[in-house]
Amino acid sequence: MTVMRICPRHRIRYRQGERCPHCPPRQRGWGWQHTAARVVVRDGHQCTAIADGRRCPMTTTLEVAHLDRRIDGGSDTDETRLTTLCHDHHVALERQQRTLTRSRSDYDDDEGRH
Repeated sequence: MTVMRICPRHRIRYRQGERCPHCPPRQRGWGWQHTAARVVVRDGHQCTAIADGRRCPMTTTLEVAHLDRRIDGGSDTDETRLTTLCHDHHVALERQQRTLTRSRSDYDDDEGRH
């Protein structure tokens, strides 16, 4: 069975493991790696998520996350809009961002945004 995905920007279907034919390929080279490394150092090699008033103690499975999704205009170079998260908190952030995007699209109507 082939798993299909839908491009949120172009609203077309494509096979999982491939990319939307209308989206440019993700080009992340040394520039991104250096930026991500600076963000991790800035954040003290620890997840920056706050839960119950305390910072997440995770120092492993760290990933650099975009506070503004790239599809929504987020940048790989604006370090003020990047943060260090453990894998679990990164997944939670992406899930929340997708939910917000769906909520915004529910708010649209045929005549444009309210």
